[in-house]
Amino acid sequence: MVETVNLILISVSLGAFAIVPLIPFIRMILNERTKPVISGIASFSIYGIILKNLVFFLIFLIPALKTSITENTLIYSLTVGVVSAFLHVLIRHIFNKKKEIKDIFSFSTGESFIQCIYIGIPISLLSFVYALVINLGGFEYIGITEKLIPIATSLINADFTEYLPYIVYPFYVFCQNWLTLSIFTRSRTLSTIADAASLSIYSYLMLNRLFIMNSVFMAVFALVTLLIFILLKVNNKNRKKAI
Repeated sequence: MVETVNLILISVSLGAFAIVPLIPFIRMILNERTKPVISGIASFSIYGIILKNLVFFLIFLIPALKTSITENTLIYSLTVGVVSAFLHVLIRHIFNKKKEIKDIFSFSTGESFIQCIYIGIPISLLSFVYALVINLGGFEYIGITEKLIPIATSLINADFTEYLPYIVYPFYVFCQNWLTLSIFTRSRTLSTIADAASLSIYSYLMLNRLFIMNSVFMAVFALVTLLIFILLKVNNKNRKKAI
């Protein structure tokens, strides 16, 4: 049986993955800011789903390189952070060359929307479905395949802290994409460094199963970014009033 507290946290993370990206996405569509949102969706789809997976697939085809990277969590985390950040800024640069990214919030909303779907469905939705099937005794009736045994075992033996990062993750993603894109419009280098540092820390904490620490890191990152966003908004309003 999956612990009740774990089932509750999985449900909350599923709700976060569904609601957090959906609200700004719908708002942008209603405000007729669809084009930059679609560009953002395309940007992450190319960078995060196609290129990133392809690059790491090619890297891991070389046994010596795969061993040297994966045997140390720090090296692996830095590799993930640096490669991901470089690909991210490269795709953003291409999109910006084609048409200048002026609506930062809408573009980053598109990126975050598809990113939450890409991460949220396999992690939260499938975990929720499997947990319900386990608790309702579904596998006793329909049977269980060898591929599902590790998943079921992991859910049953999981510590509640494992699901905490996924509750915060959607907020972190939105703030990270907005912040790095805001920096990107001023400096490609600083944007890459910020992206790489943030992703490396996240990956390192997750790989070392420091779930509470990672949740705190993402929450603080999101809150600080939100504060910056609010201060910029207020500053822009004051400038307009002054003019």
